[in-house]
Amino acid sequence: MVEVTPASVDAMRRAHSELLREVEELRAAIRPPLAPTLAGVGARLGAVRARVLEHFRIEEEGGYMAVVRQRQPRLEGAVYRLAAEHVDLLRALDALIRTAAGDTRFDARFGNEITAWAESLERHEDRENRLIEDAFDLDLGPAD
Repeated sequence: MVEVTPASVDAMRRAHSELLREVEELRAAIRPPLAPTLAGVGARLGAVRARVLEHFRIEEEGGYMAVVRQRQPRLEGAVYRLAAEHVDLLRALDALIRTAAGDTRFDARFGNEITAWAESLERHEDRENRLIEDAFDLDLGPAD
């Protein structure tokens, strides 16, 4: 079992922050007055996908999810819901990548779809952070 320590919780938070920073760079690249090309947006979406896939894999394979399930069984339902969101987020991202590959020009509608996906990921990461904090505080908080 992975040991949860203040340092490991900080590392998880940093990993979430790094992922969100990359997603924010994607969002910045599509904000007006920029006129991004679909090829450029598709490449950026592909890079984000690689980061997201690796991030989710680490969380699911011995990352915080395993620790929370083992140490805080009462939170198992929340862990499974977050894992299911990984699948949904990747499917939505893959749809965006297909759109970037198939359309002929970048438009506001597509930019809004990317922004909505980014906001979904941000909310997901926030829920993960709160779950980690809950599990960590209950396990390792100061004794009375």
